Amino acid sequence: MIRPHRWRRWGLALLVVAACAPPAQAQLFVAERPHPDFQVGPLFVGAIVTPRLGHAVIDVHFSLTFPPDKTIAGMEQDLYLLWPGPVTPDRTAGPPDRALARYVEARGFTVIEEGRTSLHALELYTMGTGTPPRRLPDGAPFVTFVRTGGALGLTSPATWIRIPWNYRMANRVWLMDLRFTDPSFVHPKASNWLERTLWGPRHRVSLSFNDVRARAMFPMYFEHRDRIVRLAEDPSQLLISFRESDHLKIDSMSPPAANRRLSETE
Repeated sequence: MIRPHRWRRWGLALLVVAACAPPAQAQLFVAERPHPDFQVGPLFVGAIVTPRLGHAVIDVHFSLTFPPDKTIAGMEQDLYLLWPGPVTPDRTAGPPDRALARYVEARGFTVIEEGRTSLHALELYTMGTGTPPRRLPDGAPFVTFVRTGGALGLTSPATWIRIPWNYRMANRVWLMDLRFTDPSFVHPKASNWLERTLWGPRHRVSLSFNDVRARAMFPMYFEHRDRIVRLAEDPSQLLISFRESDHLKIDSMSPPAANRRLSETE
């Protein structure tokens, strides 16, 4: 839980998950073909929260790990990311992919947004030297969808992103960076007039992985569960960074394993 504050200076980052993440039963990365032999690792999912609130820039840094006793040849395929929220199109990345829209519409969903996100490749030995990441042409197409009707009514939005295959995914020298903006990442916390008067507006922010309970996400996961790409034993992290954190106070954090620390770059 976060709320504006004028006097305390934090300069923070929230480290939610650290160290080696064990393989989980429900990933959000989906392969193009069933029973993929590769895994995702390392994986770093980061969000940048600014005073604009609501909108947050999301970076999904990842690489693929392949079995040492198998050749990569023949495993090349697109990946998909199922994201639990809406995504804002990057107008410079290219036109939408109508095949994605038809794919989710055939499953009874309603497309409410489509476009492309930016996709970059970071060479590890140039990180921190001022060399910009390499932007890959055409980015990653996506569709944001909801399900309407039914006894429970309208669902919250989810996004299906296709990440085109790139040979750098299998190269340990490179780290892929899928970057997009989620316009509903920060949620206002319900409060009465007295709480707002004394403490001002407060908000909740959460970042998760392996959570497919949302009604729009679960059918997509359930259908594609034989194509799930599991986490490798490489370190994986969920990280939330706050800009202009001198106007911020954190009231509480969860789960208990979460911690906060000064940013190395802010």
